[in-house]
Amino acid sequence: MEQFKIDFNASGLFSNLFLDYSDKKTFLENFVVDFPSIENIKRDLGSFKFDYLDRNVLKDELISQNASIKMSGETMNNILLLSKDNSYTVTTGHQLCLFTGPSFFIYKIISCIKTCIELNKEIPGKHFVPVYWMATEDHDLEEIDHAFFYGKKITWKVDGTGRAGEISAKGIEKVLDELRVILGDSENSNKIISLFENSYLKSKNLAGATRFLVNELFGKHGLVILDGNSKALKDLFKEEIKKEIFDPHSFEKVNETSDELEKAGYPVQVVPREINLFYGEKGSRERIIKSGDNFVVVNSDRTFNEAEILKEIDMNSSAFSPNVVLRPLYQQKILPNIIYCGGPGEMAYWLQYKSFFDTTGIHFPFLLPRNFVCLFEKSNLVKWKALGFNEADLFSDEESLIKIYVQKESGVISLEEKKKKVDEFFLELEKETVETDKSLVTFVRAEKQKALNGLDVLEAKLNKFLKQKNENGINQIVSLRAKVFPTGVFQERQENFFAFVNKRGFGLLDEIFDEMESPVGKKEITVFVLS
Repeated sequence: MEQFKIDFNASGLFSNLFLDYSDKKTFLENFVVDFPSIENIKRDLGSFKFDYLDRNVLKDELISQNASIKMSGETMNNILLLSKDNSYTVTTGHQLCLFTGPSFFIYKIISCIKTCIELNKEIPGKHFVPVYWMATEDHDLEEIDHAFFYGKKITWKVDGTGRAGEISAKGIEKVLDELRVILGDSENSNKIISLFENSYLKSKNLAGATRFLVNELFGKHGLVILDGNSKALKDLFKEEIKKEIFDPHSFEKVNETSDELEKAGYPVQVVPREINLFYGEKGSRERIIKSGDNFVVVNSDRTFNEAEILKEIDMNSSAFSPNVVLRPLYQQKILPNIIYCGGPGEMAYWLQYKSFFDTTGIHFPFLLPRNFVCLFEKSNLVKWKALGFNEADLFSDEESLIKIYVQKESGVISLEEKKKKVDEFFLELEKETVETDKSLVTFVRAEKQKALNGLDVLEAKLNKFLKQKNENGINQIVSLRAKVFPTGVFQERQENFFAFVNKRGFGLLDEIFDEMESPVGKKEITVFVLS
């Protein structure tokens, strides 16, 4: 498959923090174990002992969680391998977005799997297992209740509150009916609808639906799907929950690191709380705060004294849910995880956590930026080049492209020289006026500004005429660039991957998987040209 690359720094898409991290800036060394490279991973792997890990509980729980789906031999083998000390995980996580949500959901998981394939090849005698951590405890439902197909947003009216994974898929039928209309009637669309029906209508909740769907797509590659909303796994995290309640270091340490990053000019992604835990019951997930000697669950009548909350942690650990600060610690406590693979936002908040991790004795992973991908039709690339642009220009801003095009085709009218002459004329006039009557200087200056404003208006009207003259070409620029930035948002962050599958078939996923490289050491966006 034809492809071209766009360097991160040339894309205009990323924050300075992400660019500096990708460029391995020295200042950021203190916020990571090391920058991700095959050499660094090989060298540092021996320091990842995971003495605190209960591999058998992990193995048994993963087998139990995945019993409801048809596991591939590759996935089952990977789960069994996790009971061995020479096995490690590479993890990516994501919310339970409707129909997988934006395309980068797919690219994150492929990035994770491809990283494991490369590590298994480069480091013999060790086993590296790809893990998708389902964000089943997230309760921000507005972020997951929609998907975009060909720029059209379809929204599921979620019937429920609390942890996303526990919510019923009730009401999905109406969304599927809406999607049928958008996709049309074809062999590909029927396969897509059938996949979604089997995923959502036959599962008791959103966690089950997402597990089924992701397994159908990636099970053959050995992907292991994990739900952290588990009593067996939370029991392994009891001591960390107690420490967060009674002797927390997260608030202090994350704030210290945040201050360091802000002083260096980097905005911080996450603001920690004094207690970074939620308490969840059926249909709810609310913050825990300390009030005097008691612990209160906000927006509820739940209150615990010290003895009561200790007992609750011991007896009902699954009710305690880590927030964005504590979830990474939970992940690292229960998994033999050496790499977290994610996007710019995730890299930003992980960089805030290293000093906190250092107080816990739990390993901090390598932070690996995922692959960034755009799909672009070959026929559209031909049209784009016919307009006089190259591949990299697709990532330039629209107004600049239009200006370049109009100037090339007709020339841009500039009245700057005329404005200078007007300015010079009125300066001379002002001098003469001062000698005659100083009270008229204000009037002269006002007339000058009026003349300059008039030239600005004339210049705009003349260039508007040129734009209209080149309307067809400009419309093409807008239309073609919108393939990369629909509604101004980078394609992978909005358009659903199955919109492309609908046009090209499920073989597209295999093509992308085969063509995509491991993200280790990469600093560019890959644009796949679809012929």
